[in-house]
Amino acid sequence: MDYLYVESNEGGSSGGHVGLAIDDEIFHFQQDAAGLLRLRRDSRARFRLRYALFENRPVHLTRVALGDADAARLRDALVRRHLREEAEDARGVALDADVALLEAALRQARGGVETLPARAAGYFDVAAAIPAAALADLRAGVAARHGPGFLAARAAAVRAALAALPLRATPAGTAALGDAPTLATRHRELREQLAALDLLAAAPPLRADALVAAPGTALTAAERVALATHAAARRDALAALPDSARPDWGYALLLGMARLAAQQASLAEGRLLLLDAWPADAPAPPLPRPGDQAAYFAALRGQADGAVARRRAACLAPPPGEPPCDQRAYTRLETAANRAVDLRRAAAAGAPPRAAPDPLLPERPAARADTLAVGDAAAAAGELAAARAAAAAHRAGLRAARRYALVGRNCVSELFASIDAALAGADGAVAAAPQAALGGPVDGELWDGIPFVSAANVDDTWHVLGHQFWPSFRQQSRAARLARAPGAAAWLAETTTVGAASYRAGADDSTFLFFTDDALATRPLFGAANLVVALADGVLGLATWPADGGRRLRAGARGALYSLPELAFVNIRKGTTAWLRADEISAAAWSRSTSSAP
Repeated sequence: MDYLYVESNEGGSSGGHVGLAIDDEIFHFQQDAAGLLRLRRDSRARFRLRYALFENRPVHLTRVALGDADAARLRDALVRRHLREEAEDARGVALDADVALLEAALRQARGGVETLPARAAGYFDVAAAIPAAALADLRAGVAARHGPGFLAARAAAVRAALAALPLRATPAGTAALGDAPTLATRHRELREQLAALDLLAAAPPLRADALVAAPGTALTAAERVALATHAAARRDALAALPDSARPDWGYALLLGMARLAAQQASLAEGRLLLLDAWPADAPAPPLPRPGDQAAYFAALRGQADGAVARRRAACLAPPPGEPPCDQRAYTRLETAANRAVDLRRAAAAGAPPRAAPDPLLPERPAARADTLAVGDAAAAAGELAAARAAAAAHRAGLRAARRYALVGRNCVSELFASIDAALAGADGAVAAAPQAALGGPVDGELWDGIPFVSAANVDDTWHVLGHQFWPSFRQQSRAARLARAPGAAAWLAETTTVGAASYRAGADDSTFLFFTDDALATRPLFGAANLVVALADGVLGLATWPADGGRRLRAGARGALYSLPELAFVNIRKGTTAWLRADEISAAAWSRSTSSAP
């Protein structure tokens, strides 16, 4: 097991960070946008990529001995907490959806006309007169499997269930895996089932803007065969969905129909076409500074095009005797193509590319005027009040259980509390020193909640086997440059933001001139220079405010703030890395680390 201490950087990480690695998994607590502590569960590779490379923060690992049974107990406790928190957060989203649904019900009870969305229904052109051949074939397959009147009867049953669903607020309570679905969840499932059945009966084609063309060459003969085989297998699976017991079969059928139509279009046109999977509200992080944008887009395009080529080969060019890809692999291909296409759009427009978590699941909704079974306005208002109370109670419970505090409840204290709870004893009784299996407690004083103090305490108290160091991306690149060209000139260049070959300033980096993390003796001198440069840039920002919205002024102000500790030999700021090339990730991220015995 490894205890990880991540050095500080400007912004929300100015106090450092800690984590616990058990085998390949790293568990660590972060503060989310709502001010709650959230347990994260990352692989070592992903953790190192984020912190050591993109955030440019060195990571110190202390390897600790722990018995197999205790390590398994600790890991299981952390995994259970992670799953519980996911269930709590999902429950909060569902309760908020209850509120939105009942608000719509109240508006309708007062005489309004409400439309509600169905995911993936927005890919279809319901006004088109000519049906899509792929959907017509699927409709015929459903009739052959279930009988000629099945679709109409099933749609009538779903419509009746939707009309009869009581619009009652979900009561507040603790969230757990396997909870009964909330009102809004059940209503959405029925809406999507009805939308899928209606669209399957009509078999409309896709909208003109529903598809993106994957970068690359035309479909080869082998790829056409693989795509047709995949489509035929999915058609048979989709034909069984309308009679499925799973409650979310409506969205699965809608998405499957849209993908079938996309595959038909690909075969007809001889090029790979996939659904536009971007969510409408996907954010677009700021671009790096203008002088870096050409290299930024070139690096991202190389990675995006490489991902499309790999996913395409895995999905449509399987080894001899192997079947074409499954739905998971197809989703990865769809995601990679969407990212590559969006990157081309952004580069052509000089705009930032969009960002969203993997995988991109196509969900383009369409509004449907399905009847809300509301009583009178008074009844609807009463249920709405109950739903708002349930959502508020859930949020209050989360704040009480997981609220972040800089002193007393942060990433360090919560990690040690989790360790104590897991190692307290198999029978659940709290032992006098739960961390005895590790060597002893390390968080008895208030200042033990400071990340670097906790790392020193772990080193002094636990059963330490050795140490490892993950240098930051700039440290690795700086060492490589100085090894190639030693001397004072190269050293000075790598110490400045204008001369360091590896520094690619993030959009939110503050203004500074000298890196001081590797310059202890000269840190106050460099800090003074950084302070002067930051103040001058902030003054210039007053003049450029109308053009840049205050970006330069904010960078100068932050630069001055983070220069002050450098005057006292303390380094916080290290700069971030706006982008990385694929070869840098594979070569620099994992190859250089140092280890030592205690």
